[in-house]
Amino acid sequence: MKTALSKKQNRFYCFDLLKMASQQDADKKIKDVLIVSDLLANFQRLIEEKCIPPTLNAPMK
Repeated sequence: MKTALSKKQNRFYCFDLLKMASQQDADKKIKDVLIVSDLLANFQRLIEEKCIPPTLNAPMK
């Protein structure tokens, strides 16, 4: 009976580790999205302030 309980505890422990890893991955993705969003906002501001010519923002052919 004790070994069955410890196997169950091990499964819960593994599940908790997977949940933590998944949460860290989600947090990293959110952080990456925020960084890219900030970069795009700064790029747009520089274009509006004429620091960067709008032709740099044109699609490539």
